[in-house]
Amino acid sequence: DGIPPGRTDAAPRRGLQRDTGPAERAGQRGLPRRSARIGVDGAGAHLHKRGWRSAEGPAPLRPKLAWACLKALDWRAGEALVDPMCGSGTLIIEGLMMAADIAPGLKRRHWGFNRWLGHVPALWRTIQEDAKARKAQASPPPPAFGYDAAGKAIAAAKDNAYGATVGEYAYFRQRDLKE
Repeated sequence: DGIPPGRTDAAPRRGLQRDTGPAERAGQRGLPRRSARIGVDGAGAHLHKRGWRSAEGPAPLRPKLAWACLKALDWRAGEALVDPMCGSGTLIIEGLMMAADIAPGLKRRHWGFNRWLGHVPALWRTIQEDAKARKAQASPPPPAFGYDAAGKAIAAAKDNAYGATVGEYAYFRQRDLKE
């Protein structure tokens, strides 16, 4: 709406409702004269924040990129999955979640659209319950293996895998790539 952060005086005069939550503030930018950009925040926090990452290394792979890599490789659930430089385990975790039919973001507690005026909480609960039921009915995924030279990365990968509810299927070991 072109109102600088911290200034909400124009919104009530125009009859606008204004959300000043952190997601909106993060998306505000200066607007060039005589033009405007309008966007709708449907996610709230960034979509790569799926609710399971408790620890990360110096250059974590975003979950949606790990998912895209697995899709581009035409990897299928049930096939071997090995990551020789797993870092905090994102590729392994995303693969196991795909294999176990765990919906991305199932552990997220808040979505930006929860605050929309047209949001229907009962419909959203139905969608979430369906995703939980699919997870409960899915077959256990086959084991997946991740290796990294850094012990801290392996510890982070293990924590993250358990946070994503796939820890019992993920095997992480400290090992140099040369081995």
